[in-house]
Amino acid sequence: MRPRVSSRGFAADLAAHLRAQHLLIASGLVGLTVVGFVNLRQHHFVGMVFSHASVLALLIGVSPWRSSLLRQAQRATPAALLGWSLLAIVAFLEVWLALFPVSPGPLKPVQAALYVIASWLGWQCARQAAGLDERRLFRVAAGVCAWLALEEVEYFGVFELTMRGSTVRTVLITLAVVLVGAALWYVGPRCVMRQAGSPAAVPAVLAMGVLVLSQILNQDNTAMEGYSRLLTYRLGEPLELVAALLTNVALAIKYGEVKDGRGERI
Repeated sequence: MRPRVSSRGFAADLAAHLRAQHLLIASGLVGLTVVGFVNLRQHHFVGMVFSHASVLALLIGVSPWRSSLLRQAQRATPAALLGWSLLAIVAFLEVWLALFPVSPGPLKPVQAALYVIASWLGWQCARQAAGLDERRLFRVAAGVCAWLALEEVEYFGVFELTMRGSTVRTVLITLAVVLVGAALWYVGPRCVMRQAGSPAAVPAVLAMGVLVLSQILNQDNTAMEGYSRLLTYRLGEPLELVAALLTNVALAIKYGEVKDGRGERI
């Protein structure tokens, strides 16, 4: 016979679990607030560890609610998701421009967390997709987002040190181009072209464009000076975060589409 679990014991375990979640979320939010408003440039390593730990605590605390949060997001239309995300982006950039002289903030760990979420969304889309080519597309998207999350973590500076050599940078860029070509071959051009008719194509294309722009600015902060002096204000890192947010919006919209395509309730 299976041992009976008392309702009182279950309620106590549930309450303890919720307290742990709330503690992790609160710790993460407090940590992000401290990193955002306190200048830790003179203690770079301490600030880096503290910001990564804060984001990790917040991500772990929220993770048990990920499916519920995704269902809540699906109640909004694609236009509403895109509209709210654009408003959030404008507000974020304004706050960044105002606070950057005080502190650069925890941009990289937040970007890593967003790409972790995007990778999870990609796998959820792959699970729901009906066609083999679409399942391949979302698996590739999930893999790319996972790689971007690791790149944002930077292994605490290892990537940054290795990227300083021009030869290493050239090899990595060439490898990235080859991998893009291999991904297109693996998924199939027709599947990629079919995505153009989806509302998710708007945030996806915006995400790719913003990501390319951020990489250009990271390599040369004055490269776009002829278009706008605003682009010289160290916008490379915040634009990477914008690209990560738009990637999540695109995958959230696609999740709703592929789940509707299978006739399941969201």
